[in-house]
Amino acid sequence: MVAGLLALLILAGGVLLLTENRLVYYPDPVIHHTPASAGLPYTDVRLSTSDGSVLDGWYVPSPQPHAVVIICHGNAGNISTRIPLLVALHELHLSSFIFDYSGFGRSTGRPTERGTYDDAAAAWQWVHSHVPGVHTGALSIIIMGRSLGGPVAGYLSSIHPPAALVLDSTFPSIASLVRSRAPYLPLRLLLRYRYNTLSFLDRVHCPVLVVHSRDDSVVPISQGRALYAAIKTPKMFLEIRGPHVQGFVADSDHYSEGLRHFLSLVEQDQ
Repeated sequence: MVAGLLALLILAGGVLLLTENRLVYYPDPVIHHTPASAGLPYTDVRLSTSDGSVLDGWYVPSPQPHAVVIICHGNAGNISTRIPLLVALHELHLSSFIFDYSGFGRSTGRPTERGTYDDAAAAWQWVHSHVPGVHTGALSIIIMGRSLGGPVAGYLSSIHPPAALVLDSTFPSIASLVRSRAPYLPLRLLLRYRYNTLSFLDRVHCPVLVVHSRDDSVVPISQGRALYAAIKTPKMFLEIRGPHVQGFVADSDHYSEGLRHFLSLVEQDQ
């Protein structure tokens, strides 16, 4: 009996090792729209990473920005499927910079966990060097991570302190998420991908906003609450409605008001 279970576990581990990359990342190579389709001015950006990939990104300026938001998006699609988010941030008088990880959209290379962290670091360097006011400190940087982008944003915040961090529809770690969905299977022991948000937040000292929808069927709100409970810095929890990472559309007024309130508190503390 034990030998049979061990053999099954080894088989499951082998299958997982072969398919895990495709289970974690769902990149779309096609750019379907640009910010111009929503009436937003933008700059097309190409930036190089430490491993030689060339990333595709957009800088969307606000006429009188309160801050610039670096967006670490989730594991599917590409930057062209995030246009509504860029509009929402623009309406809050926030400039934004969104980039595609290696292997997503027009970015070269292939996605890996280490690679997504390096991609985010390259995005920070571009914003710090090219966005007016950032280098002098006149304009602050906010980092936003959504779903799988949450741990990426956490990593970036741990090496480049932002004015604030926004974690939307994300989780404490991949292992925690797997455990919440399949508590009786030891699959988390076989995972190569960690994406351990909490391990990065131990080195983050800025205010953190955790946003999660009670209707999220992909990452349960219990994951967002567990993440929030473990944060030791000043924090705020915003509960919204709507499907995974789409609450800013389905519950747009509540989302925008919550984000506006959080940022006003951040500004008061600076």
